[in-house]
This record gives sequence, C-alpha cells and structure tokens, in this order.
Amino acid sequence: MLLSFLFFLLPGIDQSSNLSNAYVSFEVSHLGVLTVEGTFSEITGELRQEGGIWLAEGEIIVESIDTGNTTRDRTILTAPYLNVDEYPTIPFKVRMELSSDDVAIEIDGQIRGLPFKIESQLVVVDNQLVSLPITLDRKAIGLDFGSMDSLIGNEITLFIHTGLNSEMLD
Repeated sequence: MLLSFLFFLLPGIDQSSNLSNAYVSFEVSHLGVLTVEGTFSEITGELRQEGGIWLAEGEIIVESIDTGNTTRDRTILTAPYLNVDEYPTIPFKVRMELSSDDVAIEIDGQIRGLPFKIESQLVVVDNQLVSLPITLDRKAIGLDFGSMDSLIGNEITLFIHTGLNSEMLD
C-alpha cells in the first residue's frame, strides 16, 4: 500500500492554532497495478510553538475519507481495512524543530490501534516546509488486512506538508 499523507496547516501561525484547515491526501497501491487517490478531510487538534519547537496533537477522522467512489470508501471503512467502528480516528503527535541548521519532524501515531513512529527532515518547497519521503512498512507495525492482505502492498510512503512558511526558520 502506498499511502501519501499531506498535512496542510495554517501559514503565519502565531503561538498556537487549531488544525481545522488541515487535511490528509493519500495514494494506495492495489494489486500492484492500480493506484487509488483520496483524502481525509477532517483533522482535529492543536498546533503550538514552544521556543523553536512546534508541537501538534490531533486526530484524523477516519470516516472523512473520500476516494471519489462512495462504494470503495464504504469498503475501506469496514473491519478488514480501517475498521471505523472500532477505530474512528487516527491519533497523532508531531514535533518539528525549525532552525536553519536542522529542520526535522517526528510523528508518533496509531493506525487501527497499532503504534508507529516516523522521522524525517523538512525541506523548502514553494516557500513551505515539506518532509522528504518517509516509508513505513505496515507489516512491521502489524497492520494486517486479513484475507484481503495480499491485495495491498506493504509500504506506506508519507509526505508531510506542514503549511509552515520557510521564513519561520531562525
């Protein structure tokens, strides 16, 4: 499974902000030949600054998935896949260190109750801070889709688009 998360936060944040304008977009490799694109349009949480460090804590609302196909969306929400009835959110915590020498991002989260941790460097793209590609092996964190498992690839590739302006660097 190739899953690209794109977090868009508010540019020009003062000391704190909510994540109401954030969303996640993704791509999923299916059967190794098809790619499904979609978004999670609802994220709740807060972003705050503590010195040169930005911290965010929130949840992606799983039911807000939209792949452009309602039948497929309903299938993805079922127990073999995201299991929205048992896991209605994907909780996460983010730590970003913004300095001119080291621009790093760390994310701790849970998908279907299974913890994962990812780290990357941030780069400037169109004056915004964006992560380098991050690959997460879903098998390594125990994310299994039962009888449907062989239909989905093992890798989740993440791209974090912070929406933070590069001028925020020291």
